Amino acid sequence: MESDVLTEISPTRYFEVLETLRTDWPHSIHVYYLIKNFIKWINLMDGMDFKVFCPQSNTKDGVVLIQAKPNDAYLMYMIHSVHKNENDLTKLKEILKETNVINWSQRVSFEATHEKLNPILKELAEEKNLKYDHYDYHQVWLPSMKAQNIKLENLSNNLELRNLEEQHADIVNNTWAYKRPGSLEFVQNSIVLNKGIGLFEKGCDSPMSWNTIQHFYGLGMLYTLEEYRKKGYASVVTLALSKDLADSGIDPYACILHDNIPSLTTFDKLGFEKICVVHWGVFSPKSV
Repeated sequence: MESDVLTEISPTRYFEVLETLRTDWPHSIHVYYLIKNFIKWINLMDGMDFKVFCPQSNTKDGVVLIQAKPNDAYLMYMIHSVHKNENDLTKLKEILKETNVINWSQRVSFEATHEKLNPILKELAEEKNLKYDHYDYHQVWLPSMKAQNIKLENLSNNLELRNLEEQHADIVNNTWAYKRPGSLEFVQNSIVLNKGIGLFEKGCDSPMSWNTIQHFYGLGMLYTLEEYRKKGYASVVTLALSKDLADSGIDPYACILHDNIPSLTTFDKLGFEKICVVHWGVFSPKSV
């Protein structure tokens, strides 16, 4: 049987892929931290489906395809290339056309595709006669050296920051804009396996505002209950979680929907810098 243009990389060689991705920092931040986080999740959870592919098993090639299934309800892919010239990007399109790793006859989700690669996915959809819908996000980051200098202001006497616990997954999921079948497990994993921080009234078990570290090890699910808005609470939980990440040597980052003005404004005021636009896209067969 003819070999595929993409070869699965052994987990023992993931460090080689990470080294290559670091050459494109911070534009590779999403795929880099996603790989690192799933290495952790695989060791903590049974049945986690996660695979890394490179052309001809060459981890230095600069092209990486991720296949991940965090739960039974969600299969996703992510593609990244450290290259920027047109010839290399054309080569990437040919790889995606030829590989059998992806079953294009079914619904296929791509996460956080860098803006330089999205035109390739559009062309691919046309050539394969597929429908391609995508949503645009601003990817922003706070370099860890900058985040380590975060100074948390004193809270009023009746408020306190606490780590979220599994019992808080319901309220986070129910207010999450991307709630869907299977998303509760997604939220639970973010809180239990990664971390979430909430702002609480002392003596109260339900948070007023919160932020979490998602499956790609970026900030997400930021929310403040309506009755507590315009008090700066979203900034408080975001800064607290960012400082925790920075103290661990991790660059805090987030992906914010392009028209989510309140979140974009909050992160801008906190000193986050724009990296690029990334696209969450879905391929599906065109209706006959």
